[in-house]
Amino acid sequence: SVAHPNEDLLEKDEAMLVINVARTLLHYLDAKLG
Repeated sequence: SVAHPNEDLLEKDEAMLVINVARTLLHYLDAKLG
């Protein structure tokens, strides 16, 4: 089946959100432990 453009955009937004959360968490841990 062909995905709707909105669903594709949502997947990209969710991916960016996960990446941003991971980066924030890594920066937090680095500051906390370092």
